[in-house]
Amino acid sequence: GKVKGDLIVLAGDVLIKGDVDGDLIAIGKNVEISGRVSQDARVISGTTLILGEIGRNIIAVGRSVYVGGGTKLSGGLLILSGSLSVKTPIEGLLQAYTGTTLISSSVQNAKIYSGELTLDEKAVVNGNLDYVGSKEAVVSENVKIVGKFQQRINDLMPNLSSSKQLASELATFKIRVVIIDFITSYVIGLIFINLLPGLALKIVDTLNKRFFGSVISGIFFALVTPVGVIFFAATIFAIPIALILLLALLITFYFSKIIVGFWVGGKILGKVKFGGNYFPLFVGLSIYYLITYNWTFGFPIFLLSAVLVLGGMFLTFMDLYKLGRSSKII
Repeated sequence: GKVKGDLIVLAGDVLIKGDVDGDLIAIGKNVEISGRVSQDARVISGTTLILGEIGRNIIAVGRSVYVGGGTKLSGGLLILSGSLSVKTPIEGLLQAYTGTTLISSSVQNAKIYSGELTLDEKAVVNGNLDYVGSKEAVVSENVKIVGKFQQRINDLMPNLSSSKQLASELATFKIRVVIIDFITSYVIGLIFINLLPGLALKIVDTLNKRFFGSVISGIFFALVTPVGVIFFAATIFAIPIALILLLALLITFYFSKIIVGFWVGGKILGKVKFGGNYFPLFVGLSIYYLITYNWTFGFPIFLLSAVLVLGGMFLTFMDLYKLGRSSKII
């Protein structure tokens, strides 16, 4: 088949065999592009396999990225992955942040930040090669490098080629991200309950008094909103509406942990007045992040929180709307 315009795909396994006359954004566990993409291809997946034709650039993030020998690429590569294999000519800039990198084709200019770099007998560098890694590059005797070859061995750079080392580094990285995310969420929560204390308390009150109603309403809107986004996005004139709906849904999902944290903290502390609203928010968010740190248990909690807050906010805004209508403010 052929898609006129940009294509956005979110699925477990993504297979692009037809033509995409525009940009491609693909998110999935495994992504394979064996068709034609006229513009840029952006991929987030566990395993990425590129075998088709890409009109401009490829941006890929994941565990492994393989660019096959039959691939036609008119632009460059930007890769963040555990492993990268390039077996097709690269006309643009090759920029990679990887655990291991194999170049088995001709490239123009390349900037490689990798645990290990290998250039086999088929590799040709027609420009400059800048490599920063934890090990010296393995370069075949037949490799031709036209420009400058700069190699810097950095002992501080982890060797991601080891699965245990990679797991350790990813765990450390995850802890840092979680801490930063917690601080950011807490600060945003403080701003929210300071600027709109009445609204924050009203939503919490709705969750206390209409818990099951919030869950049911949240499930309904969590299912209907994506359908509405796709429906409006299918038309040209309604695309702004689709973007507004999508943005509103994403903002609600992000705020869900803040609202749930504020609600849970209030439930635990009860009538304790220490720290005003700030301490309940801190306690509740801390519990939320501790529970959701393990994604196996955390993902269901995240979904429940998002659904609960989505429904609670809807019911709260409906109550405020009715109050405004009865008071003739609206």
